[in-house]
Amino acid sequence: MRPRLLTITPARGANRVRFDARITLRFSLPVDSLSLAGGVELLGQDSAGVAGKWEVISPMEPVFIPEEPLAAGTEYTVAVHLSRLRTVFGDSLGDSLYTHRFSTWPKEELGEIAGIVTAGDTTWKQAIVRAVSLRGNDAYSVVTPLGRPYEIPFVPEGRYRVSAVVDVNGNGEYDPGGSIPFNFAEPFVIYPDTVNVRKRWATDGIDFRF
Repeated sequence: MRPRLLTITPARGANRVRFDARITLRFSLPVDSLSLAGGVELLGQDSAGVAGKWEVISPMEPVFIPEEPLAAGTEYTVAVHLSRLRTVFGDSLGDSLYTHRFSTWPKEELGEIAGIVTAGDTTWKQAIVRAVSLRGNDAYSVVTPLGRPYEIPFVPEGRYRVSAVVDVNGNGEYDPGGSIPFNFAEPFVIYPDTVNVRKRWATDGIDFRF
């Protein structure tokens, strides 16, 4: 059976893709990860290539992670050069160019959440601020240095629950602690009020103090 490209996520023609989207390709057979760099491109405005890296946990579903957030209100093209892709068995996926387009959220339909996170412990360096939609559980987050203003951009209009975690070990994730070996959970705070985000508006003053 000839190897095939089955799907690409985000879906073809999707028009409200998040700025932090990853590009996932699904193949019928495992693909040689070394062939991905030359075989698949993400192109932005004016066909400019988007820098990023490949994450290949499964060789049948490699994931492209853009280096920078995608631009709002922009059409992107995933260009798949089938002749350059190889399976782990050395087989080609074809001899044609397949293109797959999607667009990100228009900027005029988005807002942002902003504030500052401060702490009394000077050994703590950064925090993670996370906003979770009360409808659908979509989450938006940012890693921010303590004591400096933060901003979560490109947030769709709606109501959100916002929290902050001190990223004590600097790994960019919340660590709940453990018993073997014993580790304390990283400190976190939930903002006391629901945060309302309006399009074309910065909801400021969402501050946290540890």
